[in-house]
This record gives sequence, structure tokens and C-alpha cells, in this order.
Amino acid sequence: IFVIDTNISDKALLPDPADTDMSTGESPMQSENVNTNTEILENDHTEIKPSTPIGEPQTQTSGTTDQITPTHNTSRPYIMISYHRKSSFDTCQRICTQLRSRGYNVWMDEDDLNGNILYEELALAIENASIVLICFNRQYAESDFCRKEACYTVRCGIDYIPCRMEAPFRARGWLGIIISDHLYCDFSSPNEFNNDFERLFRQIRHIEANS
Repeated sequence: IFVIDTNISDKALLPDPADTDMSTGESPMQSENVNTNTEILENDHTEIKPSTPIGEPQTQTSGTTDQITPTHNTSRPYIMISYHRKSSFDTCQRICTQLRSRGYNVWMDEDDLNGNILYEELALAIENASIVLICFNRQYAESDFCRKEACYTVRCGIDYIPCRMEAPFRARGWLGIIISDHLYCDFSSPNEFNNDFERLFRQIRHIEANS
């Protein structure tokens, strides 16, 4: 395992582009226990509202600001979807809906809470996930928030499945390192969604069978 310092430039992390092709295999970065919830994620102390998994009830407090009360039952295994909302929400929501229809519990930041979520809650969501779907595209790779989610997933040793949301797109830099030894699912063609989801479902079942 190695820790990805988010303050290091992509150039310092970037392997030769020829070495970043996708392939199957286990991640070499999944071994170290996590000592703190917020070592990577927390870079400020802003008090901001937490998120709620899709399909879970929300409690609104009085006042002019909506406050979402976390109601997720972390005792039940769940799959977390890490994604860039503005560019891939529709596809990720379809993935979430399909997973839920097959009985899976799903943690997904359905609201536009990028930057408005407690880092501690996000850290716990990652740490307690059984699998994280890293739904990547160009915007995901350029997002500091998404980078924190993906890097912390690796740091925690959580099983993850890369899902490509955009074609053509080749992951480089920090993202290329993270997904280079994983087989990704390609959701870049909406017309092929059903077939792509079945491939994702098989990967999920494979991880579950070997956990």
C-alpha cells in the first residue's frame, strides 16, 4: 500500500502513459489499517450538512437552511458510488436503481453536496462500504473532492470497481495509478447500459464470493 498525497502534483505521480492500461488483478495498495477518519479527507473545519443514501428518509430541522440527518444503517453492508455529479449523475442513478432492485443497499450522494458534506461522515461512508464504485471521467479526474474519495478508498483497503462514464477517456496521473490494475466497466454508451450493468453485477458477485 502507498498513500497518495493530494498535495503532490499529478506529474510527480504519473507513470509512463503506456503503463496505465487497464488489466485485471488485485490492487497492491490494499493492506494498511486506517488510523484516522480524516487524515486525507479533511482540509478545513467548515460545519456543513451531511448526505443521505438514496431511498433513505430525510429529517429537516427548523430554520432557513435544510439540514439532512444521516439515517444510513451501517450495520447492513452497502455499495458506495463515488462519482462527479454534474457530469454523470443520470448514469450513476441508473446504476443505483438497478443495484437496489437486486436487493443491494447503496450509499450515493444524490444531492449536490460536493463540498457541503462533513468530511468525517464521508470518511465513515468509505470505511464502512463493502465495495466502492469509482465512476470516473475527465471531470472526476479533475475534481479535488472526487480525488479525495478515490484515494481514501485505496488507503482504507476497500474493494473498488472502476466504471468509465466517458469515451474516449484514458485515465492518467493519480487516477491512472489507482485503476491501472483493475478491470473497469464501461458505461460510456447509454444504449449498452443493460449489458454493461450485467458485467458490473458479475464483478460485484465475484468480489463478494472472494471476500
